[in-house]
Amino acid sequence: MRYDKLKILVASVSILCVFLTVGSALSINLFATSTELFAVTMALISLVAAITSILSLALSRKLTKERKANRVFLIYAREDIDAARNLKIELKKHGFNAWLDIDEINPGQMWQKAILHALEESAVAIVLISKNFSNKGFIQKELNIAFDTLQNPVKDMSPVLPVRLDESNLPESLSGIYAINLNDIEDMNRLLTSLNKMVPRDGRSLINQ
Repeated sequence: MRYDKLKILVASVSILCVFLTVGSALSINLFATSTELFAVTMALISLVAAITSILSLALSRKLTKERKANRVFLIYAREDIDAARNLKIELKKHGFNAWLDIDEINPGQMWQKAILHALEESAVAIVLISKNFSNKGFIQKELNIAFDTLQNPVKDMSPVLPVRLDESNLPESLSGIYAINLNDIEDMNRLLTSLNKMVPRDGRSLINQ
């Protein structure tokens, strides 16, 4: 909800800038006979327009920064896309900005660079483990970058969270991290509790929402 309000505010400020620009053009006709009054009016309009433009830019940057701050990056095998999408929906219900590559990358984008850039700017990463998970290829590169770049937000807690989709063994790099079962309601609550501790949430608890 907070993001929606910020977006509305940014849009409103941008619209105000448009009206000020139109007002400037109209002022030329209204005050053409008074050079001094016209100059003062234009100066005031320009000042207000500059202030609103700066405010709009600042709010946009703030919004972008906060979205990244609570971004949860999903690492998964292509065969597990349905499970990844369901998890994204669940996380969004609780206010997290879940990042799923297939929903975020646009046609024409260099997809590997886009994925790695989004991963580097995320707060935490969730890795979906199943029989389809491979220790080779790009998915392993994602996992390695997650360990290399994501910061430990809470002592003794990893910013990379393994989530089991079946009984497959965890990769060696994740073997020391407690993994939850996505199909277990209690485990899902544990996952939300962990995310609540590690991802900025303005003090709001995710449990029992």
